[in-house]
Amino acid sequence: MKIHFIFPSAQYDWPLVNFLRETLPDATFDCGAASGFGRYHYGIQLLAKIPWLACYAFNSWMARIKQGPLPDYICVGTDIEVIGCLLAQFFSGIKIPIIFLGFIYTPRKSLLLTKIRWLYFRILLAQITAVICYSKYESDYLPKLFRLKKTLFVATLFGGNFDVPKDWVAKNEGGPGYVVSAGRSGRDYHLLCDAVRGLPVELHIICDSSHPLQGLDCPANVTILRNCYGDKYVEELAGADMVLLILNNDNLSSGQMVLLNAMALGKLAIITRTATTMEYGEHLKTCYFVGPDSVEEIRSAIGICSKPEIRESIGAEAHRYFMENHSLEPYVQSLVKAFEKIVQHNGHGQSIAKVDDAKH
Repeated sequence: MKIHFIFPSAQYDWPLVNFLRETLPDATFDCGAASGFGRYHYGIQLLAKIPWLACYAFNSWMARIKQGPLPDYICVGTDIEVIGCLLAQFFSGIKIPIIFLGFIYTPRKSLLLTKIRWLYFRILLAQITAVICYSKYESDYLPKLFRLKKTLFVATLFGGNFDVPKDWVAKNEGGPGYVVSAGRSGRDYHLLCDAVRGLPVELHIICDSSHPLQGLDCPANVTILRNCYGDKYVEELAGADMVLLILNNDNLSSGQMVLLNAMALGKLAIITRTATTMEYGEHLKTCYFVGPDSVEEIRSAIGICSKPEIRESIGAEAHRYFMENHSLEPYVQSLVKAFEKIVQHNGHGQSIAKVDDAKH
């Protein structure tokens, strides 16, 4: 199985890349995190990143077919990279099946923008071979939403792209201390701030994007951390009493990465119960689920989970659950199974073909 992974925001020494390389010895990788385009804070930076991603995927495709041998599949992680690959396919005349890894559909509040976005993805996804989602719910829901019959949707559970230190320490005693929330996709920081207002806890919100924070009325016990990455991010989670993930979209795959980060560190996470998050934990065993749009339920959960013995028991079980189901080895094994499903569906010996009259 020769897969060429295009990872513009990854590094060659990432644990995930190393593990994939060991598991799929015929795979090739093109990583470009050293370019500095890995993160963005504002919309204008995202606009600058869009053409860069397309060009990166285009050049990676062209370089791969020039160097040879041709891969059986090209794997990308964004829709812009898909566009870059489709352009390379057109100009090279070589068709290589494209796999979109980790697709997440985010509708907009505006009905017009939602319709335009739906049409855009319907056209784009129809041009590729397979989509790998991070929940079973999405793999069933999305092909119906976009009315796609030929594009294969496969589910795999998300995993950690990091090594868990053997000497990890969970700070689960004492309090009240500080609690952490992190991420930008599908977050409801307005509801979260309302919930912690007046409580005897300090909330640290880690968010590197301006959009989820627009119009946010932060009470005195809330601090926004805008440049908290790498070791600083891990230290912030490791020092927290608990992690709060309040989400605003039942159909959106969001919150899983931070939830798994918390589990890896043995932290109790309070997270909104959605169609996708329910696949990643069990209430009062590996996490604490709260209903959507309820300040009272969030405040009650914080009170219940402030007890050291509850944080200790759920945190320990969460860590065990992460290691068995979402650490690098089970995550990569799950990805390989997804790739095998795609190969079986696509057929053997049909993965590479010339595009008829591609240049005309």
